[in-house]
Amino acid sequence: MPRYTAADLLVDLNILAVFWVCLFVFGALTPRMMFLTGFAITVGSYLRRLRRDVGPTDDPKP
Repeated sequence: MPRYTAADLLVDLNILAVFWVCLFVFGALTPRMMFLTGFAITVGSYLRRLRRDVGPTDDPKP
């Protein structure tokens, strides 16, 4: 499991805030959209940390 730091939390909250402000501006800020954006950012955060901590999974071919 990749480690989760305070810097990761700050990045995730900033991304979430940008998405929610955009949804608010366009009049689409509903509980469903808030959940979907939160879920997408959670998954993206996990994948970003996994790539950072574990590294790329593709092995270069000789």
